[in-house]
Amino acid sequence: MSRQKASGNIVIDSVSTLDMTMKNSSSYKGTINGSNEAKSISLTLDKSSKITLTGDSYVTSFTDADNSYSNINFNGYKLYVNGTAIN
Repeated sequence: MSRQKASGNIVIDSVSTLDMTMKNSSSYKGTINGSNEAKSISLTLDKSSKITLTGDSYVTSFTDADNSYSNINFNGYKLYVNGTAIN
């Protein structure tokens, strides 16, 4: 995604993968793989892009150019990377 605004839940089944890259002030609001069923999900954020979680979310790999994660509004939820919560 580049300069995009998206919302809604991302649902991936056990045989599918997703490579989600957000850059150039993109934003996403929702839950990523809330049932933790996806085969794999890779999430990459640049410093200008933002995520707002609406439920606990699960990814297998995560790269954020902002090491402080200030571009993520956890909104009281957890972001699990390979089973470990980063917040």
